[in-house]
Formats: sequence, structure tokens, C-alpha cells
Amino acid sequence: MDQLLLTKCFRCNGAVIYDKFYGPYDHFWGWKCLMCGEIIDPVILANRQLMRTGQGINSPEREKVRQKELLSR
Repeated sequence: MDQLLLTKCFRCNGAVIYDKFYGPYDHFWGWKCLMCGEIIDPVILANRQLMRTGQGINSPEREKVRQKELLSR
């Protein structure tokens, strides 16, 4: 993931940290708010962008985002 220089949570303006998370199949890196627990990673950002444009997300698009994230490790 391109490390954005986030210093505040989008939801509550709390402090955020860049942290490693463990999913059911592998781990991923993202930002976590220390106040509200909001988690942001490339997949979440891509899904939100697609929702804003009214496209939603389907499996092929999700797989592209996942592959891009895996390649950036």
C-alpha cells in the first residue's frame, strides 16, 4: 500500500497508526484509529470510491485490488 500520511481519522479526527492486521487467509497493512477503531486499507478505500460512483464492487474488481495490494508488499 502506498503509505498515505494520515494523521487524523476520517470519522472522528482521532489519532491513527499504521498497523498490521490478520485476516482469515493472510495479513494486510492499514491505518487504525486509536479512538474509534476505524480501519482503512486499500480495499476499503477502493470499495468506498466505487460506492460513491454508484458502481458497487464485484468479484473481478475486488480481485484486481487484492492483487495490487499483494504486489506492493
